[in-house]
Amino acid sequence: MKIKISGHTDNVGKSEDNMSLSQKRAKSVAEAIIKAGINQDRITVEGMGENAPIDSNESETGRQQNRRTEFVIFR
Repeated sequence: MKIKISGHTDNVGKSEDNMSLSQKRAKSVAEAIIKAGINQDRITVEGMGENAPIDSNESETGRQQNRRTEFVIFR
């Protein structure tokens, strides 16, 4: 089984900064999983920045929803 970890941000700030932040967010989660004993060869990380919102960035609630990390599990 393999895991892809995707980090996301809201649209506040520069796009380049958000891409970097989302990459760091995903990497941080990966590091925690590796410390818990999952082999790092089974994990990939991806920074999505502000490119895949799941809610509107017009409200604080929506922006909070967009600042997230997602897992996709593959066989």
